[in-house]
Amino acid sequence: MSDQTFSWITLHGTETVCYPSPRDAQFIVAMLSPKHLTPFHDDDLAQATREINAITARVSQANSDPKREPSFISFRGKLMLVWASTEHPVGPDSSPQEIAKVLGLDEADYPPTSS
Repeated sequence: MSDQTFSWITLHGTETVCYPSPRDAQFIVAMLSPKHLTPFHDDDLAQATREINAITARVSQANSDPKREPSFISFRGKLMLVWASTEHPVGPDSSPQEIAKVLGLDEADYPPTSS
């Protein structure tokens, strides 16, 4: 599992694109569940989690477009299920190596600057 986090943008309201970002506002649809029931994740919540994961797994399997994946995005403390592009763009929150590669730059020619 990657520790990389993502955020999202929408392009003209027709496509949602997720990209690497420290903002952490986009999540692949699989929900987590602890190994054992707890007071904060009891049997009712564990069952709901299994049902949600089963639904999103069915949606994922039925997806005919390999360039998108079902994802939750966050807005004002709420989640929305969207189709998100799997072609993550490179932007200012991407690693310097990714940015240099996409822009055709030799990273060694552009050392970090102090602010």
